[in-house]
Amino acid sequence: MEQPQVDIVLPVYRALEFTKKAVQSVLKFTTWPYHLYIADDASNMAEMDSFYSTLPVETVTIMRASRRRGFGDICNYTVNQVTKANYICLLNSDTEVLPQWLSPMMIRMLSNGKIGIVGAKLIFPPNKPDGLGLTLQHCGVARNAKAQPYHPFRGFPANIPQAAESHEVNAVTGACFLVRRATWQELHGFDRQFEFAQFEDVDFCWRAREKGWLIWYEADATLYHYEHGSGENYVTLRHDANRAKLLSRWGHLHSDEFLFGPDAHL
Repeated sequence: MEQPQVDIVLPVYRALEFTKKAVQSVLKFTTWPYHLYIADDASNMAEMDSFYSTLPVETVTIMRASRRRGFGDICNYTVNQVTKANYICLLNSDTEVLPQWLSPMMIRMLSNGKIGIVGAKLIFPPNKPDGLGLTLQHCGVARNAKAQPYHPFRGFPANIPQAAESHEVNAVTGACFLVRRATWQELHGFDRQFEFAQFEDVDFCWRAREKGWLIWYEADATLYHYEHGSGENYVTLRHDANRAKLLSRWGHLHSDEFLFGPDAHL
């Protein structure tokens, strides 16, 4: 099978230790052809620059924003102005990829020309507090009867059968988000009204579905997700307002919990 290059876009805002883990794991475990673009959202930290100077220039490109843009905007700018490949993987800086993470996602993507987005299984790292270590964080995004998105089986054992099966869904998280460039261009990227990484990924997926693109959860691609690597204050600040924007656009949609089985609402 031909292996077309994937441009991996890693949006970064400070969080040096998370960024190191993410970048080093990509360099260590990615066997599919790729180029890594670090999209630094005006971190303005000497320690970050020092780390960047150690990275292989043939594999990694550093893109520094001159002003703070926020997650959606920095992703839009980097994909549209910097990347070149026909497949882009948006990857949070608070993730840590595990062996053979990208290959199953790309094999799934290439299996059907109508698949526009592929997501991965995300689990909490072993040292996550509150008993969440090595439990599920994401196996697709479900929509309840009020059209509100949520992560089914969050906190369940990572090896439950429901998370072991790859299947079509209506949305996946932008924490690890493989997208076909044609899909991205048709939708013009993330909607900028969703500021600071809250619900722009779900909105993008639902817009993609509306255009006829398919979205898959790929169970064979696994990553650690630490969550909120750039701080929870941005999450708290925008969560309610962005959810209201999402529901004003998509509140008419029905539940899709049946895609995850009878226990998805637990």
